[in-house]
Amino acid sequence: MDIENGLGFSIETLAEAFGRCFEGYVIPIQLPGVVLGELAMRDTLDLASSQIAVENSEIVGMLLVNRRGRECRVAAMAVAPSHRATGVGSELMTRMLQTSAERGDDSIVLEAIESNTGAIRFYERFGFTVQCRLIGASRSLAAGDAGRFREVRFEEMARAALGRDESGTPWEMRGATVAQMATPTRAFAVDGLYSAVFPTENGELVTRSMLLSGEDDETKLRQLLRGLEPIFPGRKFRVPIYFPEPVFGSLFEADGFEFASLAQVLMTRLASSDCI
Repeated sequence: MDIENGLGFSIETLAEAFGRCFEGYVIPIQLPGVVLGELAMRDTLDLASSQIAVENSEIVGMLLVNRRGRECRVAAMAVAPSHRATGVGSELMTRMLQTSAERGDDSIVLEAIESNTGAIRFYERFGFTVQCRLIGASRSLAAGDAGRFREVRFEEMARAALGRDESGTPWEMRGATVAQMATPTRAFAVDGLYSAVFPTENGELVTRSMLLSGEDDETKLRQLLRGLEPIFPGRKFRVPIYFPEPVFGSLFEADGFEFASLAQVLMTRLASSDCI
């Protein structure tokens, strides 16, 4: 078996291997090439830093890396069922940590399904610690007073996010990620509360990122949902499971959201840690 960086593999090849490597996982993932391509651009996929395990010309494990500045993120890590518990995952992680340290990265982040205790223990062995719990939620849109609801450009929302402390903010919600978004995703605001939303084919309206104003956000979120209803009638507003519970948990509860059954944890590690 060989461990290679991701530069020699097309997005289509990696997308096909996704389904095989994630088979039987807590959440099996099938990722069309066009979707992986979009995520690669928006989340800053670095194929040179990514690690791919290959045996007999077939991908049997992958660790994909996002990078911005001196921080990187484990965007996805999975090993095909035939090669689990054989040390492939440990080798992928060791290679990634070594290259990160050689580059001079400051820190590494990742998200893990909370119920996947085996994965969390694996990451802890490599020096990662849990920073906070990540939740998802949903509720129906409703008509009513939308306050000062307005559509905004992604640049405005990104500038607002980048002007605040983003430590502890998941990669998917950061200002730099918002700046890379494009239609059909659209951004809306109510007096300093922002949300970038994406209408799905199954009738949901997914918020890809949300930025709170810090003042009367319960009212502003209700007004946002009312403003969205005429634009996306009949949709259910869904929050993916990467929103920090300490920031959003009480807000969603106060505004009548139903919480998702699954949750994640945000884990972090200093790139220079000796735990490799």
